[in-house]
Amino acid sequence: MSKRSYRQILPLLLILLILSVSCLSMPGAKNPWVAAEDEFQDLDRVACDGTSSLAIIGTITSQGTNQYGTRYCEYSYTIKNNQEDTGVRVYFYQHDQDGYAHTEKFHWMGNIPIKPGQEGSWTGSVYIYDDPDADGPLMSIPEKVAGVLDLPECADEKQDEKFFERIAIPVEAVCPIE
Repeated sequence: MSKRSYRQILPLLLILLILSVSCLSMPGAKNPWVAAEDEFQDLDRVACDGTSSLAIIGTITSQGTNQYGTRYCEYSYTIKNNQEDTGVRVYFYQHDQDGYAHTEKFHWMGNIPIKPGQEGSWTGSVYIYDDPDADGPLMSIPEKVAGVLDLPECADEKQDEKFFERIAIPVEAVCPIE
């Protein structure tokens, strides 16, 4: 290469070097080695995702109106683990409401172990009152489900609600809530 070519390339190389060094020290920017380690941890977490291995079927077990005018619907979800060789721990994001106590909460529940090819169950209910003292139903319904592979290397993920949120899928309502 001629001196002229070096003179044209050298400023570009210096600019690239300065930009790459400045990116490493920018506030809020991740060090590329830390970012790579985070990506490996994300891969580990994806390896613990057992949600896609679950088949869920909801069935109404009892439904009607009682002598006080309260409409009720009780149901059960059957959860099958379609994994051939790995168990799955199942967690539900539950919506609980009590129209008489005037309480409402949302929380993760479960930790149901389901062996490969086996089934588990989860029950719920909705009671819709015909009473002016109740400001809503009495209900316990899952809104989402998450499955974590039951492996020793997934121990942290079995307790991580943020991980549940990332891998959860919606659960179809079995009973009407109004």
